[in-house]
Amino acid sequence: MRLTGILLMLCSLLMAFSFAEPCNAESSAVLVFESFDGGGPQYEVSGFDESIVSLDVVRKYNKEDHEMMTGSGYNVVMTFTGQKPGRTSAHISCSSPIADNWERDYDITVDRNLNVTVKERPYVIKLRMVRSGFRIFSVYEVGFDGLDYTLHVENSFCDDYQTLRPEVNQRVMEIISKYDVLSWDGFDKYNKWVLDGEDFTFKLVLSDGTDIYATGSNKFPENYREVFSELEALFGNPDNYL
Repeated sequence: MRLTGILLMLCSLLMAFSFAEPCNAESSAVLVFESFDGGGPQYEVSGFDESIVSLDVVRKYNKEDHEMMTGSGYNVVMTFTGQKPGRTSAHISCSSPIADNWERDYDITVDRNLNVTVKERPYVIKLRMVRSGFRIFSVYEVGFDGLDYTLHVENSFCDDYQTLRPEVNQRVMEIISKYDVLSWDGFDKYNKWVLDGEDFTFKLVLSDGTDIYATGSNKFPENYREVFSELEALFGNPDNYL
């Protein structure tokens, strides 16, 4: 009887542990961002399909007795939970009067088992595009310092610096994807029979480590004209400057 009682107790404990966790840990994906009271970053999430994934946002202070004190550090914990299989995306903006402001896009995938994957979309760290030739000279250079996108434009008429709006990065990435610019990497071709014409160089570095370099003289990768034309129009539009 005593042995039977012990066995029953063990079975009860095992059942309790089996039901202690309400869902499979893989069915949720978590993003964590830092902030602090008294002017710390505020985060807003938008754009995702709520029928595919739900979002729960909580604030967790670094120390329990720090709650709601100026300067107290805390984490903003965002938990994405799968509702049905599918793909969607979320836009997260960070704003603060005294800290860095930024915007990022995340791709969200929910598989048939409702496991959730959240992956940050790459963004531009550096872009340099140069065209030169007979009556042609232009340089567009974009750099990201962790806070702002700075644009340097140099041609026969100007040598100017501007700060770009954060959303310009998304448009650049759309052009890169639309024309498969990543396939340009390693392009290095020249037409030795043409004395005049057009030379180009293109350099692109993304946040995920992607590093693209292409160059040529009177030989161009696929969709070269469209890419340069759309990027030049984007960078030349004053509405895209802060």
